[in-house]
Amino acid sequence: MDGSLRRLGGEEGLGSGAVRAIHIDPDGVAWVGTYGGGLTRIDEAKVDRFGRSEGLCDHVVSAIIPGDDGALWMNGNRGVFRVQRVSIEGFLAGDRSRIGCRLFESGEGNGGVQPAVARGPDGRLYFATIAGVAEVDPPRIAAASAPPPNRSSQPTWPG
Repeated sequence: MDGSLRRLGGEEGLGSGAVRAIHIDPDGVAWVGTYGGGLTRIDEAKVDRFGRSEGLCDHVVSAIIPGDDGALWMNGNRGVFRVQRVSIEGFLAGDRSRIGCRLFESGEGNGGVQPAVARGPDGRLYFATIAGVAEVDPPRIAAASAPPPNRSSQPTWPG
C-alpha cells in the first residue's frame, strides 16, 4: 500500500466493536463511537478511550454531535447522553477521577446508519431512536428534569 489508506483498529487504541459514529472537531480532534467499545478520542498521535468505568453513560455510542453548550451529545443503547468537554479534559489532566456524563433516558439509540443525529437551524438536536425521534433543545436542558421527548408519530421538521 502506498500510504494513502490507513486502517485504525484495536492495535492503535481504538475501542473494540463496530464503529458507529465519527465526529471531527475543527481543531482536528477525532471522536469515534463504537458498538460496545465506548468512545475513543484521537488527537494527533494520542489515543484515549472512555467507557463506563471512566464515567461514560454507555459502551455503545451510535451518534456524536457537538453542542453549542461545549458538550458532546451522543446516543447509545441507554438513550441520549451528554459529556462536557471540560470534564474530559479534566479527566485526561488527572484533575478528575471520572468524566461527567448525563443520561437522558430517551429510548435506545438507533445508529449504524447515518445520519443518526441531525441539528436543526434553531440548534435543536434530533436523535434517531428505536421508538422514534428524540428532540433535544440544549439551552433548555439545564433547567429541564424530564428526558427529551420521543416522537413516534410524524414529527414537524424544522425548516
